[in-house]
Amino acid sequence: MSNINPEEIISVLKSEIEDYDVKTEIQETGTVVSVGDGIAMIQGIDKAMSSELLEFPNGVMGMVMNLEEEHIGAVLLGDDTKIKEGDEVKRTGKIVEVPVGEGLLGRVVNPLGEAIDGGAPIQYTKKREIERVAPGVMTRKSVDQPLMTGLKMIDSIIPIGKGQRELIIGDRETGKTAIAIDTIINQKGKDVYCIYVAIGQKESTVARLVQKLKEYRMLYVFSMLVHIVLAVEFNRLQLYVLFGFNICSVIMYFMGTICMRRERHVKFWLIAAFIEIIAHAVLCNLYLGYGYGFWLYVVALIPVIYYVGFSSDSWQKGVGSYNALTIIATVITVISCFVSRESNLVSNILHGLSIRVFAINLSMCMAMLIYETMLFVYAIKELFQDLQNKNDDLQFLASYDALTKLRNRRSMGKVMEQYEQDGTPYCMILGDIDDFKRINDTYGHTCGDIVLQKIAEIIQTLVDPYGVACRWGGEEILILLHRTPEEGLRLAERIRETIEQTAVMYKGIRVKVSMTFGFGSGAESRMIEKLVTVVDARLYIGKENGKNQVVSKSSI
Repeated sequence: MSNINPEEIISVLKSEIEDYDVKTEIQETGTVVSVGDGIAMIQGIDKAMSSELLEFPNGVMGMVMNLEEEHIGAVLLGDDTKIKEGDEVKRTGKIVEVPVGEGLLGRVVNPLGEAIDGGAPIQYTKKREIERVAPGVMTRKSVDQPLMTGLKMIDSIIPIGKGQRELIIGDRETGKTAIAIDTIINQKGKDVYCIYVAIGQKESTVARLVQKLKEYRMLYVFSMLVHIVLAVEFNRLQLYVLFGFNICSVIMYFMGTICMRRERHVKFWLIAAFIEIIAHAVLCNLYLGYGYGFWLYVVALIPVIYYVGFSSDSWQKGVGSYNALTIIATVITVISCFVSRESNLVSNILHGLSIRVFAINLSMCMAMLIYETMLFVYAIKELFQDLQNKNDDLQFLASYDALTKLRNRRSMGKVMEQYEQDGTPYCMILGDIDDFKRINDTYGHTCGDIVLQKIAEIIQTLVDPYGVACRWGGEEILILLHRTPEEGLRLAERIRETIEQTAVMYKGIRVKVSMTFGFGSGAESRMIEKLVTVVDARLYIGKENGKNQVVSKSSI
């Protein structure tokens, strides 16, 4: 110890102190008090700015819209089903901004400017805040160029200029969106940038539309490749009439592949493809004979007709039209086969040329049928998944309380019937929050909702392995347990102690909460409804005797 030099120790400590870098990071967080219809109400982040970007759980972002005294309102920029009451929300300190520039043209993006069309990331050099001060009236360029919507009725009545805004007023399902989309489509080639903003539409809906357009374009690309193969073969055989027809078909499908980027164009190009396939089959039947197998394309066309109808929003209304198209295609093709030059199918198949051409047509049609089958399977799977998700949501709404996420009274009635018929020992606990009205009057109903959520969370955590809990009334919670009276009473006391030791934070204030319970067991009554009356009476005995206690039979 005598060899230790105090000066060296002091020198090392001074060096460490000088090199020590303190980095303090303060992060303000809040709590979701309610969520629905894409809007979240948040409590606890009093310093949030208007249009500030907020970070929610599960990768969901939000934007501050309303700044109120007790809470703030935020628009969720994502799936609101991933957010629930009680979730933590973090401030980012950044105002919402999005990429700008020509890199966004032709792309499908979410509210944050992120690509959702499956393409490459958006290329940009600048970002701008979504809320910007508009240029003053005097500094704006005057409207001096007309903008034609392409709808003669509108253009003849309402003059519209480039740069001006025009309000479209009308009830739902009256064609407002159709007018806007048609106007955008009609601006092609007119040096006008058109941007469609789908406000209030689900991201899944937009993605489904984009996927549908991609599928239709793939069908067009496949048809174009088929006609290229046939054109090469007909040119080699010096069948120039059929060669010319296939060249025209290739051009048509190429144009359709390019133009089929908007939903408005789909119907036209699908009808064009329908006419082209039938015309090609009829012409080849009349020119060569039905033994070459060009009628197979009509057979492959029939599943396409029904897939297009199945993937549309008006499937049930349009079934008659799809049946009519199928009948028309079949009748025309059969008639052309009967009036074709050659009537002996066997002799044609035995012919070398017929075998080669028939093999090409059969291979192409089989490939088309396989692709269509895959699309059908995917569409049906997606439909069933969508129905399953909706069914799950409806079942949850029918069986659970929206605020506490506990079972509701109706759902608990069915559980009671099961407990009554089971015959195994069970217990019942009925709890009521002490002085809940005072909490609401003192701190507000928002605080009351937070208290209910916190207590429900505690009870659900402790009860989950043993039984079921439900929101019986306003601030009453009923618990059913598959346990002996002794085990049930111990659990009730544990729940009471946990709630007593838990303080709910609201605006920096610790709100003390307690709960009074009435306890009973199935051995006291064979009828579960009568047992409810018993535990309810014991609950009010506990209220009169000082609250914050568990009242059982032995306590009376």
